[in-house]
Amino acid sequence: MSEERSIGFFRLVEACAHPGCPVCRCVIRDSRSYLDALLYEQVTDPDTRRAIRASWGFCNWHTWMLLEIEHAIFGSAVIYEELVRLALSRIERLGKQAEQTGRPRARQGKPLRHLLEDDATRAIAAGHA
Repeated sequence: MSEERSIGFFRLVEACAHPGCPVCRCVIRDSRSYLDALLYEQVTDPDTRRAIRASWGFCNWHTWMLLEIEHAIFGSAVIYEELVRLALSRIERLGKQAEQTGRPRARQGKPLRHLLEDDATRAIAAGHA
């Protein structure tokens, strides 16, 4: 095994000095940092917004985490205002479709995933947590 230590290793060792699970502490800190950067720097980026829209926003855990991030109100509002509009549009379309056919069309495709969950998984696998 290599003697080189990554930043993730040192973060984990530092987190061991605090109460609770050190891995959870690192994941929570990195999640907050990622969300903060996304909401501050990328909320108006079309590709980022498209990816968030395609995933239907954040998972429950990361959505509640937004309340803990200073200055997240504007970025969160931008993201979720768009998602609410999209949801209302789809509900209206399904309602019209149900009126025309007598029944709503079944949704097809895989379950929704959050891009942050995928990023967190990749970060942990790469030792950046």
